[in-house]
Amino acid sequence: MDQWQVQLVDGRVIVVSGVELVRMIRERRAFPNTKVCVQGHPWVELREVQQFAPLFHSPINQITLSPAAIKSNKRQNRILLGVLIGIVIGFPTLIFILAQIQERERAKAGEKAAAIEKAKKEEEARLKAVEQKAFDEMPAAQKFQKAFELQRTNRPEAFRYIGAIPASAPEFKKAQSLKAKIENDLATERKVQQDLEQMAAEHPTQKLQVVKADWSKGGFGSVAMWRVTFRNTGRLPLGNIKYRTIYFSETNKVVDKGGVDSVGDKTVQKVIKPGEKRTIEINDGFLHKEADTARFEIVSCEVIR
Repeated sequence: MDQWQVQLVDGRVIVVSGVELVRMIRERRAFPNTKVCVQGHPWVELREVQQFAPLFHSPINQITLSPAAIKSNKRQNRILLGVLIGIVIGFPTLIFILAQIQERERAKAGEKAAAIEKAKKEEEARLKAVEQKAFDEMPAAQKFQKAFELQRTNRPEAFRYIGAIPASAPEFKKAQSLKAKIENDLATERKVQQDLEQMAAEHPTQKLQVVKADWSKGGFGSVAMWRVTFRNTGRLPLGNIKYRTIYFSETNKVVDKGGVDSVGDKTVQKVIKPGEKRTIEINDGFLHKEADTARFEIVSCEVIR
């Protein structure tokens, strides 16, 4: 937008746009009692401004619109436009150049990493070749000694040393006996592990049986006392037995419940060993006065390790 330098008769100078100057004069918000004179500039709106000049009254001040200021402003606008064009054109170019630099840096980093990895693999291969050569040149007696030392800590490596002893070596028979021993140890360990896994998969409650369960009333007929014989048919110790008791009246109606269905923890914290039959006395707490018969059953138990 053109900027207009306006010089008043009293020496004051202001700078406004041409459109703003027209609007201000139209609305009579500025330059009251002012006559506008245009010096050598063919702008249409200025002629329109001149049409408003007769509307103002004396005293008349003189406004000089300087064409030199207009030319200077246009020159500044051209410079600014050139700068803007340079920025618009140069910014994508700069972005492209930076992207190319980053791409080259990534390519160099990748090549460097690949070279490092290649050198690492070559060094590993060299060390492996040296180790293999030392292994091949090792005497049979030393190989047997190594296998003997590793028979429990690193059996695959022990087998490797045994396999490298030639049949013509004096240590060959001893090496084969050691191999058979290691294989037998492995088979035994696998069997033990399978047994442990099988025992862990078995539900412990299925291995605990109630052989006999008798009860009586104590505490003047207000407390239920049980005498229960358990048998552990499993291969692991069992304990922390949770149970349920149900009491019936003479008419066969349920009048009370105990164990897990009663208040408080009634867990039997005793251990029954594998294959053992054990009788345990259990205080089942207060009892309903109408209780006449009862039933005892196991709810759960735990493997005690």
